[in-house]
Amino acid sequence: MAFVKLPRLGHIALVVAVLLASTPAIAADHTSVSATLIPTSTSDEPKASGVVKFQGDLIWNWYSGYSLRGDLTVTCRGLTPFATYRTPAGTFIADKNGTGIAKTRNGYFAVYFTVTVYREVTKDVAYVPVLEGILNAVPQ
Repeated sequence: MAFVKLPRLGHIALVVAVLLASTPAIAADHTSVSATLIPTSTSDEPKASGVVKFQGDLIWNWYSGYSLRGDLTVTCRGLTPFATYRTPAGTFIADKNGTGIAKTRNGYFAVYFTVTVYREVTKDVAYVPVLEGILNAVPQ
């Protein structure tokens, strides 16, 4: 059996070629995804309702696998007027009609994550969950 002697650079090139050939096709792919969630009421605000929408890309990285990158919008109504609410998309203050919207652009999220809308009870200390649901943006 004869062995081919490769210079050091040849070994490196061979390793790179093998790694690139074994990389899944999706690794370079950015698949567009969208998902909508209707969270359920989990608190003393039984009339609270909302819609959570994600629009963006399913991306791959070697550190954490698949993740989402895109825009997340949380729209709520039936809330306590003028109360402060926190969401994965940001913080908002409900208007006099109990409606509020939080948006984030180009955020990074897990492919499957819990979205909870919290009402602030005391300034930066205590929060009560108001709406909750699991957003699943895995392409079907």
